[in-house]
Amino acid sequence: MRPPISSHTHGLIDYAAAAAFAAVPRLFGWDRMMTRTMDAAALGTVAYAHLTDYEAGAVPVLSMRQHLAVDALEGATFLAAAWMLDEEPPAVRWTLAGFGAFALLASGLTRRQAGGHPGDFLSSPGAARGGHRTRAGAWVMDADGEDRTMHLPSGRGRRPETAGRQPRGPEFRRHIAADRGSVGPADRDPSLVTGPGQGI
Repeated sequence: MRPPISSHTHGLIDYAAAAAFAAVPRLFGWDRMMTRTMDAAALGTVAYAHLTDYEAGAVPVLSMRQHLAVDALEGATFLAAAWMLDEEPPAVRWTLAGFGAFALLASGLTRRQAGGHPGDFLSSPGAARGGHRTRAGAWVMDADGEDRTMHLPSGRGRRPETAGRQPRGPEFRRHIAADRGSVGPADRDPSLVTGPGQGI
């Protein structure tokens, strides 16, 4: 079964979790030691998110699998802290346990293949549809998706998703059908046909 959380969505979760780690102690008046500890957790989460090779990262040092392993370790640490810090109020310990359980859940439900690379967070044409961008710049759909258009970087920007497509007239479709010896998907949906250099 394919995990439901994409790396793109996981990036949003990472930064939201870091913000929660820093905000919750202040909102609920935790003591200084716990507030500083949670600030360290927030900074650590932002740091390894920035070092992950996914859409929300900045420097591709960690793979998505390694990132998720760190997530799981962070979750286990929160759960251990909730159990060990018996001098803290129950509300604090339950909150730590909640953070830990959430981190483990997010780690287990996220896809191991990143959907893109640093810099793709706002520009990935297939982020909402699944798939991932190769290091050469091509957008490759996952096994249950389909996209036969090559998307390559142009300078520092990205080409629009439809930039590589060409108009497909009736004559072109008839030629393809004749070449295949039967009427195929090309006659029903011209956008599924790719020309030379357009396929992946």
